[in-house]
Amino acid sequence: MEIILWILVFAWGTAFVMGYTFVLYRFGRRLCDRTPQRWPQWLVMAAIGLFSLAVGLLGWFAPGGPFAQIATGICLTVLHCQSICVGFYAGREVRHQEDSRRWFKNTDDWLAEWECREERNPGESGTV
Repeated sequence: MEIILWILVFAWGTAFVMGYTFVLYRFGRRLCDRTPQRWPQWLVMAAIGLFSLAVGLLGWFAPGGPFAQIATGICLTVLHCQSICVGFYAGREVRHQEDSRRWFKNTDDWLAEWECREERNPGESGTV
């Protein structure tokens, strides 16, 4: 009976950590939408890392010896930093792809408009 209890606790803990990591990922995507694009990516990720390190310092309050405290602190730091940074980077990449797609569409529209103008008025350069 005790083994079943441990399996249930392990399964619930895994699901909880998975959900918490997804929430942190979505927070990183939201952070990307809120930060100006002119800020360097390394600066924002360094700030995320410092925040994660501050959260990781809570590992000192973990029960057990110094090894358990250090291991808990490292796990907390990596969990927070990795999830938020991946969400932030994914948001930046999606924004970059949308900007490229919009730029190519605007360029094609401009070229199509320019070619139509040349077909209607051959010989005119369009400048005054």
